[in-house]
Amino acid sequence: MRHRMGIRRTRRGRSGRDDPRDDPRDDPRDDPRDDPRDGAARKAERLCETGRFESALEICERELKSGVRLPWVFTVKGRSLVGLGRAKDALRAADLGLEEHPGNPGLQEVRAASLLSMGKNKQAASSINESITSEQAGPGSLNTKAGALLGLKKYREAVECAEDGLRRAASGGGSRAAVSALHNTRAMALERMGRHEEALQGYAQSAEADPTTADPLIKASRLAGSIGMLSESYEICRKVLRIAPRDHGARVMMAALTAQMGDPEGAIRACESVLAEDPGNRNARVAKARVEKLMRNPGYLAEVARIKREAAGLG
Repeated sequence: MRHRMGIRRTRRGRSGRDDPRDDPRDDPRDDPRDDPRDGAARKAERLCETGRFESALEICERELKSGVRLPWVFTVKGRSLVGLGRAKDALRAADLGLEEHPGNPGLQEVRAASLLSMGKNKQAASSINESITSEQAGPGSLNTKAGALLGLKKYREAVECAEDGLRRAASGGGSRAAVSALHNTRAMALERMGRHEEALQGYAQSAEADPTTADPLIKASRLAGSIGMLSESYEICRKVLRIAPRDHGARVMMAALTAQMGDPEGAIRACESVLAEDPGNRNARVAKARVEKLMRNPGYLAEVARIKREAAGLG
C-alpha cells in the first residue's frame, strides 16, 4: 500500500482564513505528537512521489542512521531505489523492513515492485497477493499486481486489477503519479489484447494524469505508428519532445516516422543529430542505415515523389 501521512487540503472561508472544520489539529490522526518525525516522513514521501528519488533516499538513510526503524522509512527507501533502477537494493530494503514489520502492506508492495523490475513476475505476483488481501491495499499495490499479471500474460486480469486501482484512487487514495501508472499499465494490457483504440485512450489518460512523464506518450506514439496512424504518431512524438527534448528514443522514433511520411533526408538529419550527442546510440545508427537502404529502393523513392506531389497540390 502506498504510505499515506494524512496530508489534507484546507478550505478557506470568505475571510481568507482556513475553515476551522478542516483544521488538522481537530483530527487525531494528524496530531504531530503521535510521531515527532512526521515531517521527515511527509517530505520523503512527497519527494519520492514527484520522482526526486535521490533526495528521498537521503532522508531515509539519515533517519535509519539516527535509529528510526518505522515502516515508512523502509518503504520510501525501497520505492526510491526502485525508481533509481536499483531493484536488488530495493528488495534488500523491503526484506529488512519485513523482518521488523512482518506483513506490512507497503513493504510487500515494494518487495513485489523490486521483483517485477528484475523480471521475476511470478514471484512478484505471489508477493503482492499478501498485500492485496489487506483492506489497506491501495492503488500502488494494485498497480504492482497489475504489472505482474501483465508480465505473466494475464492481460484481462491485469486490466481488471488496474481498473480496481483506479476506482480506489478516485475515492481519494492515490497521487497523480499513481493514477498515471495505473492508466499506463491498463493501456499496455489492452494493447497486448489488440484493443488498440482503448489502449491509445489509456495512454492519453496516463499522460494527462501526470504531464511530467513522457513514457505513456512514447508508448502511444509507437502503437499509433504500428497501426498506420503516422501523422498521429508524429504529433505524439512532438509532445514527447516538448516534455523531454533530449529523449533520444523519441527523436529516433520521429526520424523513422519522418522517413515513412516521405522525408528521408529529414530522417537522416534527425538520426545524425542524435549520434552527434550520443555516438554509441545503436538505435540511431540502425534507423539511419534503414533510411539509407530505403533511399536505394526505387519503389520507396516513387512513393516519396508521390507524397511530395500531393503536398504541393499537384495530385
